[in-house]
Amino acid sequence: MRILPLTLAATLLTALAGCETSSSAGGSTPEGNAAIDPTTLCVSNSCGTRLPLLAIGDAENIQFTDSGRLFVSGGTNVYEITRSGSVFESHALLDGSCNFTGLAIRANTLYANCFDGRLYAAPIGSSTTTQAKLVEIHNSGLASANGLSDGPDNTLYIVNGPITDAPRVVKLTLDAADPMTVTAQADWLSSGIQMPNGIQRRGNTLYIMNSNALAGAGTQILAVPIEPDGSAGPVAVRAALFAIGDDFTLVGDHFLSVEFVTGGASLIKPDGTVAQSIRTGTFIGPSHIEVTRGPLFKPGQILVTEKGLLSEPDSPIGNTLTLFHPSSDTQPIPP
Repeated sequence: MRILPLTLAATLLTALAGCETSSSAGGSTPEGNAAIDPTTLCVSNSCGTRLPLLAIGDAENIQFTDSGRLFVSGGTNVYEITRSGSVFESHALLDGSCNFTGLAIRANTLYANCFDGRLYAAPIGSSTTTQAKLVEIHNSGLASANGLSDGPDNTLYIVNGPITDAPRVVKLTLDAADPMTVTAQADWLSSGIQMPNGIQRRGNTLYIMNSNALAGAGTQILAVPIEPDGSAGPVAVRAALFAIGDDFTLVGDHFLSVEFVTGGASLIKPDGTVAQSIRTGTFIGPSHIEVTRGPLFKPGQILVTEKGLLSEPDSPIGNTLTLFHPSSDTQPIPP
């Protein structure tokens, strides 16, 4: 989630343009993405077309299950997305309202951060028909609970950021016998990050989107190993961007990232260089990006949440879930 007003963010982006820079759900990396060759993706306006699917107020984060169920967080709720023919529908999971941010799935349970620090969860089962209903299971006390990832050994990792006087990643331990119960909370990483946002996991490494725009250092994707004792290892920069990034996903050994202010997206190679990019202005306040999977979509397309103007969930300026698909595909939605 980006809590910078657009005017301030644009100012920071302008400042970044004059500075030099070198060029991994929320949630864990969906294992289904491992089968997608990132070099086959269309991440360019020269090959792809933007197709809005349905309205999601303050659309924020995307999470697929292994079976292809789709959950999307927004400024007031979390939704399961279904499709009837070519028509997509959203189904709210909370009897209430909260400003939801990161999502993660583990042990057949959906977890959702609310920005005010409360953590919600819903059993989703292993079938495609279990109805999910979110309930609050923990209050982290964080003022800016944002990105969320599962971890090994019954853990979750929450990012506190990007704008906060206490940027950090917090580790939650879950009851091994009850994924709806949090048994412990501890700070996991509080140094080497300035304005953290999205977080993803590949194996025993956490990847964090970190901006240091106020210091003119741009946005970085950081890699932090989870050590055998569970502690955070040394922080390493894997990629650096001029743009103010928001969230990203891991596709194989590549990174797929959105740029909130400029409205673009990039496919980034393991060495940190850009392989393909979607030009600025294509999306309005994109907050998260993911590779599609069946049965809702054809595998290997790109799904983007467009947040638009902050705390404004009703206008056509953003507030949408969008598909970016190869222009050559005249029937991008499967029958």
